[in-house]
Amino acid sequence: DIEEMSLPGSEAMTTEAKFTKPMSAADYAKAVVKNAKQQGATYLADTAKDAAGSGMSGVERFFQVMDAPIEISDAPDAKDIGIVKGDVTFDHVSFKYNDDGTEVLSDIDLDVKAGENIALVGPSGGGKTTLCNLIPRFYDTTAGTIRIDGKDIRTVTLKSLRDRIGFVQQDVYLFSGSVFENIQYGKPGASKEEVIAASKMAGAHEFIEGLSNGYDTYVGERGVKLSGGQKQRLSIA
Repeated sequence: DIEEMSLPGSEAMTTEAKFTKPMSAADYAKAVVKNAKQQGATYLADTAKDAAGSGMSGVERFFQVMDAPIEISDAPDAKDIGIVKGDVTFDHVSFKYNDDGTEVLSDIDLDVKAGENIALVGPSGGGKTTLCNLIPRFYDTTAGTIRIDGKDIRTVTLKSLRDRIGFVQQDVYLFSGSVFENIQYGKPGASKEEVIAASKMAGAHEFIEGLSNGYDTYVGERGVKLSGGQKQRLSIA
């Protein structure tokens, strides 16, 4: 006969189930299952509570970002940049972030002609990415001027400027969907002909046609089914 017994493993739980009368093996097994279910329900409730708290923190942070004042905006007399040839000039450009005041770029002069390819080489933290981020005005220069086709980029509208710039990061993000859907994300509602034309310009059409289902091929989470080069080509398109 069993006078008093704690369920196995109950020492690690918050409560103990004790029995003060004899029970059969079958009854004991049922009691073990019932206690496990109760403990599982408590665990799930606590987990859901923690998840809800984390979710609210995420929502609050999202609204903080969305409500943050816009630091870079159009000048009152800003105009559409118009047709772009692509000459880019950095004229005595300097830049530093506001948080610590450390100067990242100092008195940079650079003249890149349309169609010319250049490589920025330097150690991590040397300002290569920052220099590129100044062209679409993700940040504004601390000193000096950046011009595209001779136009100061601060005198044109942000939308027209950014509409004419392709920006492909080293770590490319693709959505879990088809090749077609990922390319169309750049222009919602684009026709298949437009998507194919963009792919050809990006040098992606040939490898896309070689995929199992062409433009309808599922790329997987974050484009896991594609190589790094293929993902970048899709991002360019």
